[in-house]
Amino acid sequence: MKISSKFQYIAIALIALVLIFSSCKKDKNTITIKGVVSDAKGNTIPDVHITLQGTVVQGGIYTSEFSDIISTTSAADGSYILETERKMADKYRIRLFKQDYFSYNIDMLADDVPGGKVVEKNLRLDPYAWIKLKVWNENPITGEDKIVYKYDDDNAYNCSDCCSNQPITGEGFNYSNTLICKLKGNNYAKISWTVYKEGVTTGSESVFCTAFDTTEYVLNY
Repeated sequence: MKISSKFQYIAIALIALVLIFSSCKKDKNTITIKGVVSDAKGNTIPDVHITLQGTVVQGGIYTSEFSDIISTTSAADGSYILETERKMADKYRIRLFKQDYFSYNIDMLADDVPGGKVVEKNLRLDPYAWIKLKVWNENPITGEDKIVYKYDDDNAYNCSDCCSNQPITGEGFNYSNTLICKLKGNNYAKISWTVYKEGVTTGSESVFCTAFDTTEYVLNY
């Protein structure tokens, strides 16, 4: 039995429609996030471990805990791409990690990551630096000498060995202290102090801290 040309055309058209429909369906079920990882100065950062997480549906309800969906690593030029099947998720989170850099999270609502579209998301990481602060009562007067000093950084990270904004009090004739803490590299550490010695004097200093290095500052009073 010979199939007519008309029937062949119809069959081909139907197959094409099925393929197009399947392609559209696949696109709408795929989420894509891409961009570039760089530091505050715009220098691109390679080899950053990037993980996409989500609060997915389990047992018919959204969980509050983020679970891993897909991971990748930024390329030599800092570029990255995350592409995966769209999940039944309430929120998404991008987690960034690289040795000697502060880890960073970015949270997004599921509606901000629509299926079938490419979401451009450039990411930033801050490198580590350390400051070594030496405080010494160089010219003692009495045993009631006192100094109160602290870092003034509104953007300080919250980690166990990070520089803290909490004031430190030193008292006594021979007070001395050495404090080493971590902060954002290629950034200024702002230090302020108040000295109580037969009156009150105040001071402050901004100390530039080079990334991946330890900068020393001596505070004699």
